[in-house]
Parts: sequence; C-alpha cells; structure tokens
Amino acid sequence: MSFDFDRWAYDPAAQLPDEDFDLMLHHVSFLPFLVDTAADPACPKQRYCAAVLEEYTLRLLAGGMELDAVRAAAARGRGRALAGEWAAYAERVLGYHDRPGPVNRAKAEQMAHDLLVGDLRRHSMRGVPLTVALADPDSHWVGELGLPYPHLLYIHRRTGAFRPAFLRPLPPAEIAAVR
Repeated sequence: MSFDFDRWAYDPAAQLPDEDFDLMLHHVSFLPFLVDTAADPACPKQRYCAAVLEEYTLRLLAGGMELDAVRAAAARGRGRALAGEWAAYAERVLGYHDRPGPVNRAKAEQMAHDLLVGDLRRHSMRGVPLTVALADPDSHWVGELGLPYPHLLYIHRRTGAFRPAFLRPLPPAEIAAVR
C-alpha cells in the first residue's frame, strides 16, 4: 500500500486507512517525519503526530532500543514547539540510560513517571495512580502504574540501572540482577 504521509499530515480532512495504521509509524525511519510534524504549528495533525512520537519512543526508551536514533531525533526537535517538549523529555530519559548514580525517592518517582507514563500524555493519564516503593530486595525501587494489568519499573537505588516489567512482577532474583 502506498501512503503519502506529508499529504495526510497537512490535510485536515485526511483520515488514516484504518484505526491501527498509526502503528506503522512506529519505526525509526519515521522519527524525522514525526519530529517535523510535531514541530510545525501549521500542521493540523501536530498533536496527533506528537502523541505517536511519544508513544513509540516511550517503548524504545524504556527498552533501551534505538537510542542513537532517538538522540538524533531529539536533537532535531530541540526548541521546536511540541517536538521541543518531546525532545526535553527524550533527553532526560536518555540520561537514565547513562546510569545516573544514586537514586532517591524523588528521582525514582520522576524516572517511573517518565518511563511508564511519558510526558506529553501527562494530561490523559492524570487519573492513573503511580506509586513508588522499596522493592524486595530493598536495594531497588519499584514504580507501579495503577492499571488493570501491571506496568512496573525496577530501579537500582545505587546505580540507577532500571528494567521495566509488564504483565507480571519480577521475582527477587531477577530484580537483584538489575545492577
């Protein structure tokens, strides 16, 4: 199927071919397109593209995938409308991959928010509770997003190393391996 993304983004009446078509945008090759449309206040789908950008990169950043591509996209978006907001978020999360060192509760809460909720979605996730507590073993924090299915983030208190977990809490031995 051929699809003209620029034409779609700048045509206020254009619709995606089906409801899951936005998932096709979840590929590193579309990062520049998403950044540029999220940066353009004249684009009628600016907010939509910014949301897709964040949703996709949230998964990449939490999983430690394609970090160089996300760095390049963040540099491209820096200071540019919604893309600039996303770039600040992405750069903060990229810093977590550098193991920021000792993590107190406030830092663990910020990391859990950034890696489980995101930043631009903060308004749509306002009613969803996010808790941070000591894990077992207590050398780690565990952040949990209050959804019907577990979204967890384990953070080593001394090093800042982290690991997300979805659908099931990690057993103590796997938590201890997050160093």
